[in-house]
Amino acid sequence: MKRHVIIESESGFSLVELMISAAILLPLLGAVVLLFARGVDYYGAEQRTAQMNEEARMAVEVMSLEIAQAGARKDPVATLSAATAGSGAASTVNVSSSTGFSASDTITVDPGGGAAQEDVVLTGVGTNTLTGIFKNAHISGATVTLFALPYLTGIVPPAGMAANSSATATRLAFYGDFYENGDLYYIEYKYIPPALPVLGYITKSITKLDSGAESTAQVLIENVTGPASPFTLYSDANGAVTSVAVSLTLQSTWTKTTKTTQLASRMAAPSVAAASSLQTYNNANGQVYVLPVTPANVTTWSSN
Repeated sequence: MKRHVIIESESGFSLVELMISAAILLPLLGAVVLLFARGVDYYGAEQRTAQMNEEARMAVEVMSLEIAQAGARKDPVATLSAATAGSGAASTVNVSSSTGFSASDTITVDPGGGAAQEDVVLTGVGTNTLTGIFKNAHISGATVTLFALPYLTGIVPPAGMAANSSATATRLAFYGDFYENGDLYYIEYKYIPPALPVLGYITKSITKLDSGAESTAQVLIENVTGPASPFTLYSDANGAVTSVAVSLTLQSTWTKTTKTTQLASRMAAPSVAAASSLQTYNNANGQVYVLPVTPANVTTWSSN
């Protein structure tokens, strides 16, 4: 018996069919790739914008906490390192620590010490030394205390700022005891406007007030495009700056997608407001409370 096997011929796509398929599929593949690339760009821009916004918000939050401490001081306590004899002339005494004391402060020596107790207005403060007129004699180890009043100029007002007004500025300067350890620090934020292609930025410097020179500023917030004066300061009837508003426009630096974000915050300075209330009382009743004078370094650094 013979078997017959029928073999059917098979054929693939012709060249014409392949060219037609390629002509149809290539634009579709190009569109898919383009959509994918755009998705990657969009995701990258969103991530970069989110990171930028988070960093800026954290910086503004820190600024708000610092403003809340502007003008604040801690009540320092020290002891005399040696006995002192009473005198009607100014003299310098050694103390265990002069941290937290400032010239013009009214200290109490020997509180609860009966006849030896006295209040002394300081005319000078050095390293573990206090200068003033100590009329009474005091033993070594006598306590020196201070009810520290806040600074009226805890937030430095711009030059020429009037009472009950507002002023915009590119620089925000303030000082106080931010760490509640008796040491005073000067903080300065400054806006550097854009110089295209470089966007603007905010710098920050923080300097201990008894330092010989102001610290070098560091970049804090990048990619700032405005406004021209991002800080707005508000003064009260005594000319004290009791609140500050900050407004920032940020732009992401993603090369293919530009996104902008607006940040705004208004911050209060309760210690400065307290000093202003004391000044109002003084205006009505005489110099009852002797507010501390603005430290010399603050005047110098804020005018540079």
